[in-house]
Parts: sequence; structure tokens; C-alpha cells
Amino acid sequence: MASTEELRRRTKDEPTVEPTQNNDNNYNNRGRRRERTAMARRGLRSLAIAVLAPLSLHVAAITFSHSSHGASTKPPPPGGFHRKPSGLAFFLGYLTTSLIWDPIVFGMGAVLAGPFVCLAMLWSLVGCYRVFKEVNPIAADLVKLCMIWAVVVVSLNLKLFDGLT
Repeated sequence: MASTEELRRRTKDEPTVEPTQNNDNNYNNRGRRRERTAMARRGLRSLAIAVLAPLSLHVAAITFSHSSHGASTKPPPPGGFHRKPSGLAFFLGYLTTSLIWDPIVFGMGAVLAGPFVCLAMLWSLVGCYRVFKEVNPIAADLVKLCMIWAVVVVSLNLKLFDGLT
């Protein structure tokens, strides 16, 4: 019985052991973790509603607005590449030059060939702009943004070219 009394009472010779704060921190962390997971679930639920509600309304509007007999009687929309086939050539030229610029300049390290590829890219964008402006002015405005990006690529290429000399 003396051994149990020693466990219950501490003498002054023995150092007192403070309860570790890890247990308290674990308890607090569990509570915080539960709060965070509950908040994440609410956030995920609201995100799903925010995405699915407009998507389902959009799909419903498309489904109910197109009937099987009404779609065949509508004339095709004006414009497009079938009206101006040269626009397709300019667009494919831009697409090709923009795709090959990166491997040429950064992959092969041919910085001297980069300005020529960039000029071809700008030339094809100017052609796209002229053709698209006749068909759809909004599409031409979007090409202006692409031209701004092509000018950024040209300036980057000129900076790389200056670095060589």
C-alpha cells in the first residue's frame, strides 16, 4: 500500500512534472481541424451549387430552344471561313508560326531566326485582321489583342537578340 501512497503524493525531492502542452495542442488542433473540414464542406457545397445552377439552366435553355423542325429551317449564319477562305490561310499561318516560335528560339537556341518567325506571325495576324474585319468586327477586335501579344513576343525576341551581341 505504501507504493500507492507514493504515487498519490509527491515529495519535494522529486521534480514536479507539468502536464505536457502537446495534449492540449492536440485537443485544440482537433477542434480546429473539425472546424476547417466543416468550413471546407460548406465551401465545396456552395461552389458546386454556384457552378451547377447556371450550367443546368444553360443546358435547359439550349435543349428547349432548339426544336427538331425549327433548326433545319433556319439559314446558316453569315460569315465564317466559307465566305472568305483567305482568312483560314492567314489563321493557319498564325497558328503555325506561334507554335514553332518557342521550339525554334528556346529549344534549338536559334535566336537569330526568331525575329523572322515573329514577323511572319505579325504579317499573318494583320491579314487575319483585314479579312475578319469584313466578316465580323468583333472577331477583328479580338485579333487586335493577339497582335498586342505578338508585339510582346517580338520585343522579347529583340531582347534575346541584344543579349547575344
